[in-house]
Amino acid sequence: GLGWFAWDGYRWKRTGGEKAALWAAGEMAEAMPLRDPSGRFSERELHMHRRRTLSTAGVKALLTQAKASPSLSVDPDELDGDPYALCTPAGVIDLYTGLLSDPDPEKGCHSRATSVAPQDMPIPRWHRFLTDTFG
Repeated sequence: GLGWFAWDGYRWKRTGGEKAALWAAGEMAEAMPLRDPSGRFSERELHMHRRRTLSTAGVKALLTQAKASPSLSVDPDELDGDPYALCTPAGVIDLYTGLLSDPDPEKGCHSRATSVAPQDMPIPRWHRFLTDTFG
């Protein structure tokens, strides 16, 4: 696979994804209950399970399970799958309309166009280019 990605507010970023996954696995393990309201497991059993889960092997097992989860995986072809969507720090520009929409993790933006967001200024050359290219 491509590894772990983390949403940084406007795009899926590969750097830091592994750390985010490790942190999430640790948080899940630490959030495990200390008592079983149904009474099926003793406090000792839960403590031992939590301890195993927080171990290096336990966290690796959580990550292995997460990698296999359909709800946590994405087809690499879905990242940047829309050729007419341009990802910027301010949002996603629709290259058909020129409209800017809010960043959305569901849109699968990974690559970004620039480190500077679009500025509100006259851009006649850009509009001519869009008209010439897309009609």
